[in-house]
Amino acid sequence: MDNLSCLRKFDTALRRSVLLECAAMAISFSDRVNVPEDVLISRLQEESVILNLDTERYFGLDDVGTTFLSALTTSDSIEAAYEKLCHEYDVDGDVLRHDLLTLVENLIDQGILIRAHP
Repeated sequence: MDNLSCLRKFDTALRRSVLLECAAMAISFSDRVNVPEDVLISRLQEESVILNLDTERYFGLDDVGTTFLSALTTSDSIEAAYEKLCHEYDVDGDVLRHDLLTLVENLIDQGILIRAHP
C-alpha cells in the first residue's frame, strides 16, 4: 500500500469519526438542559445578563430569550419547554421549534447550557 492510499484511508476514517461525533452531539427534544455552575445569570427587568466564568464572556438575552431560557431550565425536557412556550406565544409550532433549537444550540456552543440526557 502506498502513502497516498494510506492517507485516503485515514482521511475517510477521520471524516467518519467527525460525522459520528456530530451525530452524537445532535440535540434531541427529549434532552434536558441545565446551566453549569460556572455560569451566572442575572435578571434585569425582563432581560438577562449572563457571565460565563470559564471564558470570562458576557452575554445578554432580551425578554423573549429570557423567557425561553427560563422555560428550558425549569422543564424536564426541551420538548416540555416547547409545550410551555406554545401556550405562551401565538406562533407557528415549526417556527417556535426552530427558534428554540437554534437558541439551545447557541447557548450550548457558548457554554451557557449543558445537555443532559433523560
